[in-house]
Amino acid sequence: MISRSLLLILMLFSLPVSAAVPVAYDYGGIPDIAWRSYHPPALFKQPSQSGGVYRQAVTATPDTLRRFGPNTDTYVAYLIERLQMPLLARHPNSGEWMSMLCHAWHVNFADNRFYCQLDNDARWSDGVPLTTRDIRFTLEFLSAETTGAITQRQAIQSSLKRLIVYSDKVFAFELLPQVAVGKLDAVFAFRPAAEHFYTSRDGWPEAFDYLAEPTTSAYHLETLITRDQINLRKTDNWWAQKRSFFSNRFNIDRIVYHKLDSAAQLLKRFRSGEIDSISLQKEHNWNHLAIQQLNSDYQITRLEYHTTDKISRYAIWEWLQLPAELGTSSSADILNPYEVTYGGGFWISQQQRIDVLAAPHRKDKVPQLIRNIKPQAEALP
Repeated sequence: MISRSLLLILMLFSLPVSAAVPVAYDYGGIPDIAWRSYHPPALFKQPSQSGGVYRQAVTATPDTLRRFGPNTDTYVAYLIERLQMPLLARHPNSGEWMSMLCHAWHVNFADNRFYCQLDNDARWSDGVPLTTRDIRFTLEFLSAETTGAITQRQAIQSSLKRLIVYSDKVFAFELLPQVAVGKLDAVFAFRPAAEHFYTSRDGWPEAFDYLAEPTTSAYHLETLITRDQINLRKTDNWWAQKRSFFSNRFNIDRIVYHKLDSAAQLLKRFRSGEIDSISLQKEHNWNHLAIQQLNSDYQITRLEYHTTDKISRYAIWEWLQLPAELGTSSSADILNPYEVTYGGGFWISQQQRIDVLAAPHRKDKVPQLIRNIKPQAEALP
């Protein structure tokens, strides 16, 4: 009988792992440094309502549920990547760095090092703790040429000199000099992969095409049941749900993306109430006669939010509820339901949905518009 340890080793060797990123272990040497931590107050303070299903449309569904490797230059891969929390993130209003997977951090420019203490509570959506083993594995896995993660491999090779592991929860990236003295945004945006998931079987990449990777954010991807629909579900007992910054957010139980092949099909499904919102980023879509007609005939509101470099436009059914603070946020996408930095601020009024679907037409024929122009805050260093 093969022991569990031997089986794990065999699985590790079946994946395309590379030693391109040197790893040093210093379990007794956590440096005495001034750790920094920032857990900001709630982004949205208005009480919200939990539950419901938020339904949007996409023009294509994936050939794979992977976020790495061949055939992942797609919107769906971007979506799946965003289901993973970064090490740190900038506050959407102040631009100040705040804790995400790293509970505390320190940047030593003299040594070109970024130190991180992973949050003790951080867990994958399947309940497995996040550790420095996941950090090490992600770097080695993405650095391997046979993984086929060309963009990620180039980013690692152009920025990282080595990884130093101090414990299961503490590590440091030793960076190349040109990275340490420049912008660190890309380093802080690192979103690790779950070692236990990627070492669970061999046959990369095909064996992982339709497997749902565990996540660290408030939502996880459900197994792909049909090629015409992508389902996200809120993770029960999400490890970061008690952080004040996430209060009154991530209210939706399930997020469903339906594949629709044409604008006519989208308008038909939206008008019938089967889709909750549609994006109207392009000017001709925003001003389209069909949208204006829906806006005046049905209980559908148009939203337009401006920041310095981005416009966010939607048409929404009026059972979608928006917090008052949404107008003060500099987020680029006001109806993003899952992005941990700024998303998930809205909710669904279940009773209002029932009432609106029973009598969807607007009696006064007066179109509703919610518009806000807010300059984006200067990003802090």
